[in-house]
Amino acid sequence: MTDFIETVIKITPIIATSDYGIGDLTAILFWIARAVVIAVGGGVSLIMITKGKADENPKQMNEGYVILTSAGIIFAATFAVQAIF
Repeated sequence: MTDFIETVIKITPIIATSDYGIGDLTAILFWIARAVVIAVGGGVSLIMITKGKADENPKQMNEGYVILTSAGIIFAATFAVQAIF
């Protein structure tokens, strides 16, 4: 039993200090999330802004601006969240 405990005690610092590629994996996943946010949020918002201007509907145009701003905030927040990981 003591051999098992000694082995676990020796392994724990190695696991805690090594990265095992998790940092690279999270960076890739966050860039995928950013691309989705830009594609979906930016695309929908630009369509709504353009359609709102063409139809002279300020409510729809303003909704497009809100979605575009929200997508920008979420895009920026992914950098802050990635810094935590």
